[in-house]
Amino acid sequence: MRRVAYDIERAAAAIAEAGLPKDFGRMIEQGGNLSEVRSAKIEGSSSTGRGESRPGVESAVALAESCGYERGHSQQVTRLALQLFDGLRQLHGLGDAERLLLECGAVLHDIGFAEGAKGHHKRARRMILEAEGLRLGERDRRIVALLARYHRKAEPSEEHAEFAMLTGRDREIVRALAGILRVADGLDRTHTSACRSLACEDRGGSLLVRCRVPGPAESEAWAAKKKGGLLEEVFGRELKIEMMQEGT
Repeated sequence: MRRVAYDIERAAAAIAEAGLPKDFGRMIEQGGNLSEVRSAKIEGSSSTGRGESRPGVESAVALAESCGYERGHSQQVTRLALQLFDGLRQLHGLGDAERLLLECGAVLHDIGFAEGAKGHHKRARRMILEAEGLRLGERDRRIVALLARYHRKAEPSEEHAEFAMLTGRDREIVRALAGILRVADGLDRTHTSACRSLACEDRGGSLLVRCRVPGPAESEAWAAKKKGGLLEEVFGRELKIEMMQEGT
């Protein structure tokens, strides 16, 4: 397999100019089939109650775009992270406010690449804290910045000054959301949106995440498991990843 450059925005614009349904363009942008795009639209509108404007998320997307982020990967990680969050609600007990913070963190997790690959997670943290147009309060901005910081490499630690500054409750929130984000990021290791959808099953001593995939996705399964240590620690469950071929 070889990754090549693909102008997603131009392709989506060409679809719109041809007078085709907007959902066809969203298929290109989100890397999903028509039914998945329409399902995501329904879920997205219901999650905010009446589909009202969400300044925090919208400003996060605007910041990511200004940094030249990889749209397809960011959207895929965001989609999977939110599916994980929803599937784990009975375990984490968090609400819509925390879900929104996770969404912002997933959108912005890789913006540090704008200044180079090495240490991009730390740069993403700094960029989020310093961004002028990001419409988040100080506390929420700090949590989102730490989610980007902890989406790879070191896990949250009280030896890190900014994490130590949080209240005990907010530290728990960062650990839970970062654990989810790390697994979601692993599930798109190849940046090909191989995982079409996922479902979670709590088995007491283990947590099974079943992913629907169109073909082989061993790399995603390996990466998600490798990055799942924090999630396992937070929820006290062994993480198991199962890839299921579509149509089975």
